[in-house]
Amino acid sequence: MLSLIKADPFYTIREITEMVNSESNGSGASVGWWGVWSILRKNSLLSRKKRFRYSRKA
Repeated sequence: MLSLIKADPFYTIREITEMVNSESNGSGASVGWWGVWSILRKNSLLSRKKRFRYSRKA
């Protein structure tokens, strides 16, 4: 998920959720909106500004 943010920091939580779920179709596990939100919160990446800074730093 963090690699998606590095690729394009302007994705919304909904878009990140859709992309993660489309990538993990083979495993059968899916991630919900709250799951993505909590991961972004743990990494202090909830705002687009912080996600942009994260993508520029890496």
